[in-house]
Amino acid sequence: MKTYVDYHDLLAQQGIDAIVIASPDHHHFPIMAAALAPSKDVYQEKTLSHSLEESQNEIRAAPQSHHKRQPGSPRRHWIDMQGVQVA
Repeated sequence: MKTYVDYHDLLAQQGIDAIVIASPDHHHFPIMAAALAPSKDVYQEKTLSHSLEESQNEIRAAPQSHHKRQPGSPRRHWIDMQGVQVA
């Protein structure tokens, strides 16, 4: 498996259709915006953004790219968490 120091190098690769953003929270928005530009589908862990301005930019960016963007809470999909209920 190839590894990357700079996510821009990963996004520039041909043959990659989608990415999962699982970086520290403060990197989520910049990576998402960069991923949508070269036409990648994106699964992005929560937190989606850290400001109203970033949130508004995300809302504008996704429809313009014509690619899928799914925010998610990956722990919700863990088998260990499926039996947990809020009391």
